[in-house]
Amino acid sequence: MAEQSICILLTMEYPYLKGETFLENEIEYLSRTFTTVIIFALSGKGDAIRPLPSNVVAFPLANITSSFRYMHYAMLGLFKSGIIKRRQIKKRLRPRALFASFYARGRVNATHNKIILHLDTVFKEQTPKTALFYSYWFMDQAYLATLLRNRYMDDRNTQVISRAHRYDLYENRNKANYIPFRRETLSAIDAVYPCSQDGTEYLVSKYPFSKGKIRTSYLGTMDYGVQQELNRVDDVCHIVTCSNLIPLKRVPLVAEALVLLKREGNTSISWTCIGDGPEQERIKDIIQKNDLSLQINLLGRLTNTEVIGFYKTSYIDIFINVSTSEGLPVSIMEAQSFGIPVIATDVGGTREIVNDNTGWLIASDVTAQDLAQSIKKAIERTPEEKTKMRENARNFWEKSFNAETNYKEFYRNVSDF
Repeated sequence: MAEQSICILLTMEYPYLKGETFLENEIEYLSRTFTTVIIFALSGKGDAIRPLPSNVVAFPLANITSSFRYMHYAMLGLFKSGIIKRRQIKKRLRPRALFASFYARGRVNATHNKIILHLDTVFKEQTPKTALFYSYWFMDQAYLATLLRNRYMDDRNTQVISRAHRYDLYENRNKANYIPFRRETLSAIDAVYPCSQDGTEYLVSKYPFSKGKIRTSYLGTMDYGVQQELNRVDDVCHIVTCSNLIPLKRVPLVAEALVLLKREGNTSISWTCIGDGPEQERIKDIIQKNDLSLQINLLGRLTNTEVIGFYKTSYIDIFINVSTSEGLPVSIMEAQSFGIPVIATDVGGTREIVNDNTGWLIASDVTAQDLAQSIKKAIERTPEEKTKMRENARNFWEKSFNAETNYKEFYRNVSDF
């Protein structure tokens, strides 16, 4: 944009704390599109731990993140006044949905007040001609973005957009099985960009009145090259997982599959587990009881830079994702970009990135035995078949999930207003 322009980006943690690592790939393209970018990180605290382009500034809003937050914001939503009026809460909701609505009202009202303290000054001093209000999540944050636009829309071109991923998109994946203010948000917003075609079809089927506003936009990862055969140090099949170790991700299934393969005499397999969380103790218990310490390496949580460094210097045969629910995993995009075939459960938009040419799509209710058999089939492929699948994985990533292509296209679209 040649004229003065500003983007207001609403995140949860980025660039503070460790979440939303995928924004690290996108921020450079966003900064090139707008004169100024201001990030409001709702749960951000302390100092920014990730570098930002020179025209990007960030403010940590330090919203409550402990389990106490539910009661705190629900009480604010029930008793305090604010930009969202209490009469806007829908009547005759189920108890959990009603609680979620008061929680959302309380959090939006409190956050709105924090943000306008900064933005009133910014819009007075900079007077940008165009302003994009961009929510990275399609829940109450997106509704907040529409309310902010309403405050600053006079005398300038404005647009409100939101991305949509998994728990913020699929209502049945949300704890309350309900996402407050969704119709209001869809009525007021200019565009919603689900990260998968599956997500787009879900929203269109549930809210057909907003069909023209819903557009699939794949995320993407950077090109760091492909893994080299010279990085292979032995004849062992190297497996990797990269995710939070929470029940949703079912990562202990990988350890259980290795137990079964070991019993069959397949011990030339090693697994590198990247991530941490409550399921880590369960994995450690499986390792100890089955003498798998020589086959399993628990690296813990790594930064995105460290993950990329690991892929650059290693040779991985298979990436595994056995989650019960997904949007469209960036972790799989990263693995594919290095030419690593993938075994993944058929959930959410995963089938849009994993197919017979790039890996193995397995049932969502996969068992340890099923996973063990899939690993075994992958190992038993000929060297020529393995090489071809690695090439296919890399080529598919290049075509569909290259950040350079996807983000340039995304910002061409969103800046045209």
